[in-house]
Amino acid sequence: MVAALHTEGPLTDFIMLVQYNPTTKKVAALSIPRDTKVIGSIDGKINSAYAKRKKMDDLIDRVEEVTSVKIDNYILLETSVVEEMVDAIGGITYDVPFDMKYDDNSQNLHINILKGKQTLDGENVVKFLRFRKSNDKTIQWGDIQRIDLQQDFIKAAAKQIVT
Repeated sequence: MVAALHTEGPLTDFIMLVQYNPTTKKVAALSIPRDTKVIGSIDGKINSAYAKRKKMDDLIDRVEEVTSVKIDNYILLETSVVEEMVDAIGGITYDVPFDMKYDDNSQNLHINILKGKQTLDGENVVKFLRFRKSNDKTIQWGDIQRIDLQQDFIKAAAKQIVT
């Protein structure tokens, strides 16, 4: 399992089960929507399961309950580490499908990524992955649309990292 902590607190903004098959050398991944309803979290959503006691066991237990998959290992990333990793490899080139403009002063989150093929640095990769809605309300996504965009980006990033 891979989870990434929200920048402003102990919520997990990103949760994904990942399985590698050494025989076929293929990776399978399943994103867990952050608003998945569970018992045993602060607000009834899976993304606050870790925040309750800041223990990975709490998040792992909730994910195992939801998926019926036994989790053997995990990676818990802070967004600052994601930024550093991306910057260390010189960024990720990606064709951003539309302008991403969003401001949330309460989180000190300001996203301004223009449409088109470009190399995103670590800070903009995190902003890209966090994007859910636009200032003008033309885009207001739930978890599923956000996950689709995240998965597409991760596939592109993985191809670049491998090469």
